Amino acid sequence: MSQPALSVVVPVFNERDNVAPLVGEITAALRGRVDFEIVYVDDDSRDDTLQVLRSLKAANPELRVLHHVSQSGQSTAVRTGVKAARGQQFRDVGRVAMAPAAEGGDPRPARGLHP
Repeated sequence: MSQPALSVVVPVFNERDNVAPLVGEITAALRGRVDFEIVYVDDDSRDDTLQVLRSLKAANPELRVLHHVSQSGQSTAVRTGVKAARGQQFRDVGRVAMAPAAEGGDPRPARGLHP
């Protein structure tokens, strides 16, 4: 893959039921509009989040999956994703998703991803 214009960084921990819908939302928003990659960082989930992510790679060539071998926290997962990102720009979906929810707003992260 050449250098994408945009990297979307998504830190996750025990999110098996949420990763596929979010991958779908991100690809629906960006595919065909901008060259992008999605960098998921699994923070040593105790459920099968990592396996679900790996199974999504076949249908989503933009998806990259990184894994911490011990739980390190969201900030470290974001840092790992940003350091691995190849895009000319990046978006941290963890921050986009958490800030509005903490303020009582809409927590759906893909809403702010449209270029």
